[in-house]
Amino acid sequence: MCPGPTVVPSGPLVGDTADGGDAGPSTSAQPGAAAPGAGVAEPTTSAGSTAAAAAAAAAGTAAAADPEATAAAKARKVDAAYFDSYSYFDIHREMLGDKPRTQSYQAALEHNPRLMRGATVLDVGCGTGILSLFACRGGAARVVAVDGSERIAGRHAELAGYSDSRGGPMTVVSGKLEELGDKLPVQQVDVIVSEWMGYALLFETMLDTVLHARDVYLKPGGALLPDRASIFIAGGFARCSGASSAAGGLGFWSDVYGFDMSPVAEAIAEAGRGQAVVLEVRPEHILTDTACVKVDIGFGLQQSREVGCIVLWFNTEFSERHCAEHPVVLSTSPYQPATHWVQTLLTLRKPVPLLGPVPPLPAGGGEAGRPGALTLSGRISLVRSREQHRSLDIGLQYRAELSDGSVIEEAQLYHMSVTAPS
Repeated sequence: MCPGPTVVPSGPLVGDTADGGDAGPSTSAQPGAAAPGAGVAEPTTSAGSTAAAAAAAAAGTAAAADPEATAAAKARKVDAAYFDSYSYFDIHREMLGDKPRTQSYQAALEHNPRLMRGATVLDVGCGTGILSLFACRGGAARVVAVDGSERIAGRHAELAGYSDSRGGPMTVVSGKLEELGDKLPVQQVDVIVSEWMGYALLFETMLDTVLHARDVYLKPGGALLPDRASIFIAGGFARCSGASSAAGGLGFWSDVYGFDMSPVAEAIAEAGRGQAVVLEVRPEHILTDTACVKVDIGFGLQQSREVGCIVLWFNTEFSERHCAEHPVVLSTSPYQPATHWVQTLLTLRKPVPLLGPVPPLPAGGGEAGRPGALTLSGRISLVRSREQHRSLDIGLQYRAELSDGSVIEEAQLYHMSVTAPS
């Protein structure tokens, strides 16, 4: 799941796959704020009225000074905006039209009868209900579809004939899963399915909600689908790095009706180095081996060019552990058919020239005989933002030892944000 993010510079660190039903911005003011005019008393001769006004002012000040209350209100705004962003059909049309994504779920849910036949299924973040409908068609006896957006949740269950209102197996519940409690019509399920993945896998931090569902509702030995996820990275050609693409081509600024505005391009490029950019990367722009993210990362070179960005993508698996009859891998790799997640790019502050096995340097690829590195190593971390829990902070450290003995070593911070209004 992923409507287009707002990407802005910021900071920190460490990541494991964690998902939840948390998300983006809010479009409405939060209830519970001080009433308009609280703490502003009209002149009066009544001591009681004056005291009441003073008490109201003190209460308003106390509420504003309570950091937990302020953080909770902000989180509610972010969640409200996140759910609102999924209440429109355009984003669902994009996701439904993503064939690698949707057909992977269809295959897992419809071609594993030993898992699905007679099962009770919980669909977390159901959207239009397509995964629940696949589960119904795959033989599930009971399907509970949950979504935080009341407007969109399971809109087509009745049209498909699977709604419980028509004697079918599918029940739709609207609300944030963590807050539903007894409103959920089942207390334990055999299978939990969710399309929780965001850009760079963890954007929007929906994994937390899925893990909550697993811990509270999944029977011992039950199946969580998909059940495996991996993040992959590789070095990319400098010219595919996101700053120029996000700016619509920095070359524009070198000749603006006869005026050279190159400093504008330089400022845009500098700002882009703190942004995580969502962009489709072509296979020919990948210059290094691929590495699966773990504690420390490192990869060798495929071509002799300059690495100007780090490219991230992910795979999720419906593995043989639960889908023994028909295991499925959903990949967002640049070497596979494109998905709506495409890839995430982290532009390097200092590009790294690499010495690779391909002797000729392509046009613009560098100068013959200049020093370069055979390997690029480092560490990457992804974590929920402390400022906005649906946003993602990415930390990158990288190091390259060049053939002339010099070293390029940098640490950078990137931010990917779903922004709530203030």
